[in-house]
Amino acid sequence: MEIELKPLIDDDIGIFKKWLDKEYIYKRLCPNGDKEKNDWVNEINNRNSKYSYMKHFIVTCNDKKIGFCLYMDCYFEQEYTQEHYGITVGKGCVYEIGYFIAEEEYLNKGIGKIIVRKMEERIIETGGKEILADPDEENIISIRTLLSNGFTKIKDGDYRKKLNITMGQLDINIRFAKTDDYSWLKEHDEHISDNVLKIKIENKEIYVLEKSDKITGWLRYNLFWDNIPFMNMIFLSEKYRNMGIGTKLVKRWEGDMKQMGYKNVLTSTQSDEEAQRFYRKLGYKEIGGFKYVDDPYEIIFQKTL
Repeated sequence: MEIELKPLIDDDIGIFKKWLDKEYIYKRLCPNGDKEKNDWVNEINNRNSKYSYMKHFIVTCNDKKIGFCLYMDCYFEQEYTQEHYGITVGKGCVYEIGYFIAEEEYLNKGIGKIIVRKMEERIIETGGKEILADPDEENIISIRTLLSNGFTKIKDGDYRKKLNITMGQLDINIRFAKTDDYSWLKEHDEHISDNVLKIKIENKEIYVLEKSDKITGWLRYNLFWDNIPFMNMIFLSEKYRNMGIGTKLVKRWEGDMKQMGYKNVLTSTQSDEEAQRFYRKLGYKEIGGFKYVDDPYEIIFQKTL
């Protein structure tokens, strides 16, 4: 039994409307009648514009369409989130989920638990920190599904799960760049010449973050005064930021430098960049800086290993 979440497309709207008309789904999603049904259809029709902060999926089992699920970034529904859950949230931090299985022969087969887990995996990949759900307390099966997936009941209609994200969950690997990575790095790293890039790959002076055989970030360095490791650049794809992955990448580099016998490392960032907070948090200390032509002031940071 292969369960997949496939982004809802226009061709799915017809079956979604058909599902809404099923008595047990209509009762659950449209308790106040056809107005709520029309609201659901309007949301689906505008999923790529007004409601783009919601992600809608058709659930399939062995390629057969059997249900629907969605998650939304609660940042864009502050009034609702404050009223229902009593919290104010930041962008990309907290998500609410919902789902239903529309084909009766697939009910009570543990598929709901798989759907919730697959949504959780996607939310983790976006950088989410917590998931919310508001099941009807009469829906015992949905509540059991949430609890079995690690949710905690706060009160009736308020179930939450904190996401403790690890590198293992994200299946992310840190390794040295290889010759095969040259084309990708050349395309994405605009601050280095082709020849120097080749040399740094050969000298193992570039680390890459890899997920499912795809590069999602990198770190490169050189030697200042030929004897002090200097981190020239660190970059992570946006959806993997604020998850502790950048810290692990820097720690890996620092650990390797220490094993090689270096006592200190350096890096720098412009004074108008947020990166300086990241470096200070990792124990780097400001030791000076300089002004280069028309660029903002460049701050030099040092850390003793």
